[in-house]
Amino acid sequence: MGPMNRLALSVLACALLSAAVPACADDVDPLDGVSQGAMSASASASGGSSASASGGSASASGGSTGDASGGGTDSGSSGGGAAPSHAVDMQPIWDANCVSACHEPNGSAAMTMLLTPDVSYDSLVNAPASISGLTLVVPGSREDSYLWHKLNNTQADVGGGGLKMPLGGALDGPVLEAIGQWIDQGAQP
Repeated sequence: MGPMNRLALSVLACALLSAAVPACADDVDPLDGVSQGAMSASASASGGSSASASGGSASASGGSTGDASGGGTDSGSSGGGAAPSHAVDMQPIWDANCVSACHEPNGSAAMTMLLTPDVSYDSLVNAPASISGLTLVVPGSREDSYLWHKLNNTQADVGGGGLKMPLGGALDGPVLEAIGQWIDQGAQP
């Protein structure tokens, strides 16, 4: 799939999810600044096969599993075992599961972290977590990356707090593994 088709699929998924997610509720986690109601709706909306970049049938990342999440055995922007990239492989995951109503300007988590395409890489890689002494993404080490622990609900094991992300749902195993591989392989832009 060409770059324009990948972009079109990502834009379509974002538009469909934005329309499906209601305004944020007032049930914000004080440690993470994320609305539980909004992420629950986002997680529900992202589970559909036609409206979700993480559950759709076309690939926006070049992954071999046929999903737009960056998962699969041949994940990577150029295939053939190339390291996954943030722009091609990770951003569609954030767009489908994290951005709409929460990690976007005016979203419930806008004051803690933005995950829109223009700033998400810098918001994550080598960036301090809101919990003192932890880093969101440590290139080369998923186990040292607080984001990894928040996604797997093991944040308390490393001195963190708050709720598992995304709120109200869970990422599929292949999607989680794609994120882990991206981190372990250096968190390339």
